Amino acid sequence: MAKILALTCLTATAGALRLRDSALLRLRGPLRPLRSRTKILMLMSDTGGGHRASANALAQALRRQRPGRADVEFLDIWTESGVFPWSSAPRAYQVLGSRPAAWRALWYGSAAYPIRLVTRALHDFSVRRRFQRLLKAAAPDLVVSVHPLCQHVPLTARAWLEREQRRRVPFATVVTDLGSAHPMWFDGRVDRCFVPTRRLAALGAYHGVDPARVANHGLP
Repeated sequence: MAKILALTCLTATAGALRLRDSALLRLRGPLRPLRSRTKILMLMSDTGGGHRASANALAQALRRQRPGRADVEFLDIWTESGVFPWSSAPRAYQVLGSRPAAWRALWYGSAAYPIRLVTRALHDFSVRRRFQRLLKAAAPDLVVSVHPLCQHVPLTARAWLEREQRRRVPFATVVTDLGSAHPMWFDGRVDRCFVPTRRLAALGAYHGVDPARVANHGLP
């Protein structure tokens, strides 16, 4: 399944962009010349082992599918941003992992729509420019998120990068949860959203992702 998902992550994301190619060319200028190797940036955070494991599985499959043609880089963008308290997320997760009641309160509380709006505003205010610098330094051809907190601000930074460099930078989300998923996994601006179950495909559509951009492909 990782092999199918990895290949589709490149081909389907490119297909999703064809409809907006002409508009992008008018707004942002010509595409960057194709490089012999595709630079793929994996956004994640070490809050539990599942996100990095999924990123590793995707990276291995991409290298098998595109030997010598894919450079994959991992970026723990919240830690690298260096902005407290967001940069301490991996340590905070370890503490919350041993306190199930506190973890549930955080999960359900942050899923509420008003709290999500406030959280996104805080994230945007505190780390947006740092995320822009990190994406610009990475210079990716494709961005893949495998973490629920790597959609909103990274997508805003992606839009800035496209304007700054006058080129397209496709963005795909790979949801690594199974039975349920936090609403922050979903953002209508993504070019492709990969989910492991039909239930989460419906949840993605409910949270504003165009059903045509949602692909049910299982876990990597």
